Amino acid sequence: MSDPDAFRQAQADCLRWLARREYSRTELIHKLRGKGHDEATARSAVDAVSEDGLQSDERCVDSLVRGRVARGQGPQRIRQALRDKGLSPGSADALAGYDWAAVIAEVYRRKYGASQPASPKERASRMRFLAQRGFSGEQISALFRRLPRATEFEDLDID
Repeated sequence: MSDPDAFRQAQADCLRWLARREYSRTELIHKLRGKGHDEATARSAVDAVSEDGLQSDERCVDSLVRGRVARGQGPQRIRQALRDKGLSPGSADALAGYDWAAVIAEVYRRKYGASQPASPKERASRMRFLAQRGFSGEQISALFRRLPRATEFEDLDID
């Protein structure tokens, strides 16, 4: 394949992938290299689709963050996903627009409903679940401080 043909093929590959979802520049270059394109052709094809406005790392960040928040992932896990996709840590500013207290409360409610942890072991298990989802210890502690204590319900005289 001649150089212009290789460039056109690499550009067509980029367009086909971008038609399905947003990709970072790094991901596209990696995928093109995996298909056998050389580094220079891969970079120039990605540059061309970026200049045409068809690829944007900012859109990729926004899409990834929105999707991960909707799946109930916390800021630490999302930051790691951004790094894995080759997006700069500074692009994590997209995380600042979210009410993480509301997000963690929704994740907790979906998993456990309104039930309280019955024992310290159960409480630790629930805290571990939230930590694995990417929420910080501070966010988890704040959530558990807001939860009513099980003993508060026992004190209510409901007959």
